[in-house]
Formats: sequence, structure tokens, C-alpha cells
Amino acid sequence: MCEMLVAGEVGQLDAWAQRAALPPWRQAAALQVPALAEASSVAKPSFRSTSGDSSRMGSEQVGGSTPSRCAVLASEEPRGLNRERLMAARSELQGVKDLNRSQRCAVEEALGRRCTIIQGPPGTGKTHVSVKILQNWVEKLGMSPVLATSESNVAVDNIALGLSRLGIKVVRVGRPDKVREQMEALMLDTLVSRQNVAENLQLQEDLPATACGDADRLDFSSKKRQLREDFERRSKILREMQVICATTSAAGGAVLSSFNFQGILVDEVAQATEISTVVPIQ
Repeated sequence: MCEMLVAGEVGQLDAWAQRAALPPWRQAAALQVPALAEASSVAKPSFRSTSGDSSRMGSEQVGGSTPSRCAVLASEEPRGLNRERLMAARSELQGVKDLNRSQRCAVEEALGRRCTIIQGPPGTGKTHVSVKILQNWVEKLGMSPVLATSESNVAVDNIALGLSRLGIKVVRVGRPDKVREQMEALMLDTLVSRQNVAENLQLQEDLPATACGDADRLDFSSKKRQLREDFERRSKILREMQVICATTSAAGGAVLSSFNFQGILVDEVAQATEISTVVPIQ
């Protein structure tokens, strides 16, 4: 994974990162395209691996050595990428006022790479960048649904609130007692409860009076039906959303297992364990 660092850099690099040696493919990119290296905080790899001969191209362009699988992955474009949409999105990013230069470069790289790692010290706006990446994925590239996740409930909440303010259709999956009060309107449980209330009111109007002897039997069957309908209702609400927000552990739940996410963003990934990050991307 260290050879993938860093596809995007937000703010000034940490001291340890400044002292660290660049991976071979980034050294080659900086040497071969010095103007590009000076103009952008993101050094482009000097090879692409979208064709079957990616290893050969890498060997020819990076000092004769074959690039690792991590380096190849870092340079790949997403499958099914619409080039026209990508170019339009990148062009529009140049006029965005609420992103500084390094943030804009990080968002731009995340749009055109299969895998992007963004690094930046605290307070440089990485969560803001995450929100902008998700916004561009769904609005500019037409990716839906996408998953926003983190090991921290606070990080997931911040992303969900940021997306909600931008008008993105977003839902927060998780236990209500683990999130802040202002998140209640975005919680999946809240949306399901609202539908339950509306449907129960309609059901009470439609059902005829029931004999006392049948009450227990109907109660059992209704609970069984309610569990099934509750799962289906949750799945329906999730399918209507552009972005689903959940912690890395919650992302492995049954209700999300059937979703084929078009993109996955892991916030504060440096604070997560490798095992926890595998859960949402499996």
C-alpha cells in the first residue's frame, strides 16, 4: 500500500512524509514531467494499466523495473468510466470556490482513479474533500449508489450532514443511540418508522373487526409479516438513495450485503485497522 501513497495531498505534507522516499513510479513521473510536478500537488504515474500489457509499459517507463500490483492499481481508471463526464467534471472543478488548490487536485484525482489515497495533516479539510468527492461521483459521474464509511461514528455523521446540506439523497445506517441528535432525520430507522406509521394508520382503517379468539393467531402472523416487510422497506429506502453512510462494521450487515456500490469512500482510513476496511470493500 505504501507504493500507492500519495495520490492526493491536502495541505502541507507531514514532516515524516516529506522525509520519506517517493515510490519509483512517482519519482519517474516527477523526473519525466517536471512541469506537471510543479503545477500540481499530485504526481501522475508514468504508466497506465488499463490494457493487458500494463506490466510491459510499466517496465519500460519506470527504470526497467516491473511495477507492483499496488502501483498498477493506483494508476488504473475506474471500469466503465465515461470520459466525457470525467472531463466535464474536472473542468467544472476549476471554478469551485470552496476548494483550495490542493483540495481541488485531490478531488480531481479521485474522479479518475480506481483507487486513491488522500493524505493531509489535521485541519486541512480532508472531510470537506470527502464530501466533494462523493458529490461529484453522484452528480457529475452518475455513480449511484455509493458508500461513505469510516471506523468512527463521528466521521460518518460529518459526511452525512455535509452531503445533506448539498441536497444529496443520503441515509445514515446504524444504531440511533450511537449518533448525534441532528442526525435523526437522516437515520434509516427514522425513515422506516415514518413509513410504518403511515401504513399502520391505513391498515387500521381497512381491517374489519376481529373476533377475540383469532387475536393471538393474527398477532403472531402479523409480527412475522412485519419483520419481512421491515427488511423490504429498508432495502427500498436504501435503493432510492445516492449515498449510504455507515461505519465499517455496519457496512457488513445483511441489509447492505446485496448492494453493488459504484464507489466506496473510507474516511480517516489511517485510523482504521486493515480488517475493518476489508468489510465494506469485500
